[in-house]
Amino acid sequence: MILHRMLGFPMVRRPFYLLGLLALFYASNSIAQTNQLDSLVQLLKSESIDSNKIHYINKIIEETGLESEAEIDVYFDQGLKICAKLKDDKLLYSLYNSKAHQLLGISSFGASERSFQELINLASAKADQRVVLRAKIGLAKLLVQQQKTHEAKEQLQAIIAVSQELKFPKIMSKGYTQIAGILRTQGKLDSAMIYIKKGLDCFAPDERKIEVLDASLVKGRIFRAQGEYDSAYAIYLYAQDLAGDLKEPIIEARVFNNLGNIDQVKGSYEKAIANYVKSIKIKEALNDKRGLCVGYHNIGTIKNDMEDYIGSLESYETSMEIAKSLKDIPLQIHNLMRIGVAQKELKNYDEAIALELEALALSVANEYKKGHITSLYNLGSIYLDINDFPNAYKYYLEVLPIVQKMGSKPYESATLAAIAKTYAMEESEANQMDRASSNSSGYSDQEIYKILLRAKELADYMDAPENQMDVMEALVLYHQRNGQYKLASHAMEEFMVLKDSLFTVERNEAVSAWETKYDVEKKEREIIDLEYANQLANVRSQRNQFLFIGSILFFIGFIGFLLTYLKHRNSKIEAQKKEAFRSKLSSDLHDDVGSILTGLSMQTELLQMHVGDEHLTHFEKIGEMSRDAMTRMRDTVWAIDARKDKIYDLVDRILDFCEDALSPTGKKLNFNNNISEINKKINPEIRQNIYLIVKEAISNVIKYSDSNNVDMNLSIIDHSMVLQVFDFGTVKDIKPSGLGLANMKMRAQRLDGSFKYWIDNGFKIEVKIPLNIKA
Repeated sequence: MILHRMLGFPMVRRPFYLLGLLALFYASNSIAQTNQLDSLVQLLKSESIDSNKIHYINKIIEETGLESEAEIDVYFDQGLKICAKLKDDKLLYSLYNSKAHQLLGISSFGASERSFQELINLASAKADQRVVLRAKIGLAKLLVQQQKTHEAKEQLQAIIAVSQELKFPKIMSKGYTQIAGILRTQGKLDSAMIYIKKGLDCFAPDERKIEVLDASLVKGRIFRAQGEYDSAYAIYLYAQDLAGDLKEPIIEARVFNNLGNIDQVKGSYEKAIANYVKSIKIKEALNDKRGLCVGYHNIGTIKNDMEDYIGSLESYETSMEIAKSLKDIPLQIHNLMRIGVAQKELKNYDEAIALELEALALSVANEYKKGHITSLYNLGSIYLDINDFPNAYKYYLEVLPIVQKMGSKPYESATLAAIAKTYAMEESEANQMDRASSNSSGYSDQEIYKILLRAKELADYMDAPENQMDVMEALVLYHQRNGQYKLASHAMEEFMVLKDSLFTVERNEAVSAWETKYDVEKKEREIIDLEYANQLANVRSQRNQFLFIGSILFFIGFIGFLLTYLKHRNSKIEAQKKEAFRSKLSSDLHDDVGSILTGLSMQTELLQMHVGDEHLTHFEKIGEMSRDAMTRMRDTVWAIDARKDKIYDLVDRILDFCEDALSPTGKKLNFNNNISEINKKINPEIRQNIYLIVKEAISNVIKYSDSNNVDMNLSIIDHSMVLQVFDFGTVKDIKPSGLGLANMKMRAQRLDGSFKYWIDNGFKIEVKIPLNIKA
C-alpha cells in the first residue's frame, strides 16, 4: 500500500471505466497524431503569409510527435528557406528553438546540443543576449536529462549571474527553478525551497507569468516530498488557475496529475480519478510521449490493484520500453521498482530482489534520491515477506537516516512503521517457535514503542489515511506481541475506521463487537481472521447498496442541476435582451428626438432675431423650454442606456452635471468617491434616482445657500448606496417644502430607501438606498 504513495503514481480500487478510457486513449493516440500532422500540413500549404507559415512549421515540429531528426529536418529546412526570404531574426530564432527542444524531447541529445549551439551562435552574432541565455537554459535541461547535474548547476549559476547583471528576471527565475528541481531530486529539500523562493522573488506577488507557473509546480513537489499535502494542494490549485489563464495545456495536465496524486494519498479516490482523466485527455490532445509512458505505468498500477499481476507486468514493461527510448532514467527506475513489486506479489522473490537492487544501483549512480529511498524500502518489504528479519532491518535502517535528513514526513512515517512491524513479527515468530527473542534490530521494546508514536505523530500531521493505517497495523502487532489485547483492540478499531474512510463504508459496529472476543491468547489469530472476513463481506454488500443509491441520487441531482442551469441560462438571455432593447431605445431617442429638439431650439433662436419686442419674450420662453426638454431628454437617454449601468458611469454623470451647474456660480465641489469597485453594475433605477436627487440637491444649494463650497460623499455601506450632500452656508426664510425635499424623499422611499435632511448650520441631505432591490 505504502509503495503506491511513495512512488507518486495513482492507486485506485477497481476503476474499470478509467481503465477503459486509458485503453481507448492509447488505441487512438497514433491516429490523433496522424490527423493533427495532416491538418497542420494542409494549413501550411494553404497559407499565403510567410510569417504564418513559420508558425505552422513550429507547431508541426513541436506538437505532432515527430520521432526522428530526419523527420524534423524536413520541416526545419522548409522553414529556413522562408526565413532566408523574410530576414526576420525572431522567426529564425523560434525555428531553431523548436527544433532543439523537440530533439531534446525525443532524447536526441547530440543533435539537440548542436541546434542549441547554432542558436547561440546566431544570437551572439546579433548581440542578442536574451536569446543566448534562453538557449543556454535549454542546454542546462539537456545536461539534467543526461544526468550531468553538477555541470548543469554550474551552467545555471552562470546564467543567473549574467541575467541579474542584465536585468532579465524571467531568465533568472528559470535558472533558480531548474536548480531547485535538481536539488529536489537529490533529496535536498530545504535548499530546493530556498532556490524556489529566489525564483518567485524575481516577480511581484501578483504577476502571472509562465516562469511563476513553473516555479509553483516545483514548489508543490517539494511540499509533497515534505508531507505538506495541504500546502502542496493549495499551490497546485493556484497553478491550475494560472495555467488556464496562460493557455499552457501541457502544464495544466501535469497539475491535474499532481492533484490526483494528493487526492489519492488523502483517500479521495473519486477526485483522484477525475483529475487523472483530465490529465490524460490533455496529454492525448498534445501527443505527449512521456505522458504515454506514465499512462502505461498507471495502467500497470491499476491492474496490480486488481490483483492482475501478470497484466500489470505487461503494462510496466511497455512503459519501460518507452522510458528507454526517451532515455528517461527516473521513469526507468520507477518501472524497475514496480516490476519488482509485482514479482514479489507473485512470490518470485529472487527476481524481485534483483530488480530492486538494479533500481537502487541506477538511483545511486544518477543521484535520484526518490528511487534510492523507495528501492531500499522495497527491499526491506521483500525480506520481511520471507521472514528474513536481519535483511529487512538492514534496508529499513539504511533508509531511515536518509529520509530524516531530507525532512520527508511520508517516507519517515512509513519507514518507522515498517521497523516496528518487523520487530513485532520477529518477536512473535520467536515466541511461536519457543526460542529466545533474537531482536536483530538492536532496539528495546520501549524504543520500538517510541518509534511507533513518532510514526503516528507524522501520519496524523499529514492527515494521510494510508500512512495512518500502516502505523495502526504495526501498533496492533506490537500490542498483541506484548499481550495488551485491550490496546490491540483499540488500535484495530482505529485501523478499521481508517479503512472505512477509504471505502466510504461504516463498519464501527463490527469492530466494537470484535473487541469483546479477546479471551484466550491461542484463539486470537482465528478470531481476527474470522472477523476480518465477515467485515470484508459486509463492506462489499454495503458498497453495492451505496453504489445503487448513489446512482439514483446522482441522476436526481443531475436533473436538478440541468433544470437550474436552464433557468439560469434563460434568465441570462432575457436580461441580455432587455439590455439590448434599452441600448437601442436610448440610441433611437438620442438620434431621433434629440435631433428634433435641437432643430427646434435652433429655429427659435433664429426667429428671435426677426421678431419685434412684443413677441421676443414668447420666443425666449419657447427656446428655454426646448433647451430644458433637451436636457431632460439626455437624462432619460442616459438613464435607460444599458451601456451606462456601472457605478463609474453614475460618478462621471454627477461630476459632469456639477461642473456645468456650479462653474457659473463660483461654487466649488468637493467630491469624495469611497467606492472601490467602480466598475460594478448597479440597478438602473438606483442610478437614475441617485442622479436626479443630486440634481435637486445642487439646485437647492445654488438657489438658497451663500456657501462657496459644496461637499458630496458617495459610498456603499451595509449593501446600500449612501449619498451625502452638504454645505456650511446659511439658509434663511426658506420653508422645507420649497426645497424639493418631498420629491427627493419620494424617490428614496420608492426604492425602499431612507431620506434625511438638515437646514441648520447649512443645507445637508443623506440618502440611503439598498442595492439588492429587484430590477
